[in-house]
Amino acid sequence: MAQRFRGGVHSSTLTTQILLGSLSLLLLTMVLGGFLFTMISNQTLEWQYQLRALGIASTTAQMPEIRSALAAKDPQHIIDGLARAISGDDVDALCGGPFDVAVNCIT
Repeated sequence: MAQRFRGGVHSSTLTTQILLGSLSLLLLTMVLGGFLFTMISNQTLEWQYQLRALGIASTTAQMPEIRSALAAKDPQHIIDGLARAISGDDVDALCGGPFDVAVNCIT
């Protein structure tokens, strides 16, 4: 009987070791997966922001008002006025320009 009891203790210890090993492997896998997911998500989000900023800059650079302002000696005055108009501070200034549809101009 003593041998059976000892055998039960050893099998219980082995079972416990296997369980702890499996749980630690599962925890390690989850932590590593979460870390990789976070890194990939951050890189993807940064890439999307870069593409969005490039698209906005490209569209803005193609505006005739911006091109003529850059050719002028003092572009800051013209570009600041356009920036205020685009941001919504001066919606009426956009009517008749490329933003007619965006600001719902009434003609």
